[in-house]
Amino acid sequence: MVLEGSRGGKPRYLASLREYLDALAGIGELVRVEREVDWNLEIGAIIRRCYETGAPAALFQRIKGIEPGFRVLGAPAGVSRQKDRYFARVALSLGLDASAGGREIVEALVSARQRPGIKPRRIATGPCKENILTGEAANLLRLPVPLIHDGDGGRYINTWGTVVARAPDGSWTNWGVARVMRSTAAG
Repeated sequence: MVLEGSRGGKPRYLASLREYLDALAGIGELVRVEREVDWNLEIGAIIRRCYETGAPAALFQRIKGIEPGFRVLGAPAGVSRQKDRYFARVALSLGLDASAGGREIVEALVSARQRPGIKPRRIATGPCKENILTGEAANLLRLPVPLIHDGDGGRYINTWGTVVARAPDGSWTNWGVARVMRSTAAG
């Protein structure tokens, strides 16, 4: 799915991760992996291979030992081997056409710094409210967090994400790319 009106014009932003996945699938940049895979090194090996070869992002639907409904997405920002779509996944995530190049992506990121932030709003219903877990059900150990590399200190829930932390007094904010390891403690 090419985002109409996004090439050379105003970006068309995707409203959800579901829309992003549909957009990736529409241009051949997503593979839904239906066979069961193991969170212990197998998911990490497949994702690594996706990055190395420019293969589509992998959406693992069934993970060994994990209850149905939980999924893992790998290589969502990887480069594509499709001609003229090298940065397609990043471009789509920014509301740009899948054929946007590096320059257009950088310009979109730079121009975003000049725009005012979007204030959050509370809603009564919506996709973000479909799965609400409280009490004993709210347990990180239920999540299909993979062990990515042999020798890692644990299972990482985030390996390429931005962590934003503001000082309690608001005097400064730190932005950094960090791996986030899931605790092995229960609860």
